[in-house]
Amino acid sequence: MPVVVEATIYEETQVGDALGNQIMLMTARVDRVIKGSIEAKTLKIFVGIGGCTRAGIGQGIVLGTLRDDPLRGVMLEAVEGAKLRGQSKKFLQKQTDLRDTVKCVTNELGLRECRLNTVR
Repeated sequence: MPVVVEATIYEETQVGDALGNQIMLMTARVDRVIKGSIEAKTLKIFVGIGGCTRAGIGQGIVLGTLRDDPLRGVMLEAVEGAKLRGQSKKFLQKQTDLRDTVKCVTNELGLRECRLNTVR
């Protein structure tokens, strides 16, 4: 089912899937549902990490497909393709300000985990 949401991503972790592909797993507050049906106020979002992937803590519009994960429940598989040149200076400054509040640590598995301190 296609979904479009405005969300604030406040947590991110890079993990591997069952096939060894690297993905970014994020936790987000759903600020507004633009298309589709999501009842949850928070949502897990994931995207495969490739050479041009830009994903992580911040606020914006996320497009994707809902998937039912047996371990994590309903998750949003995000579509890649943000065009940075088309974003306004005000929007980019807002993202920079959000990222300036991020705290990152290395977890017990040696993976980087980051959290936004201003949202919960």
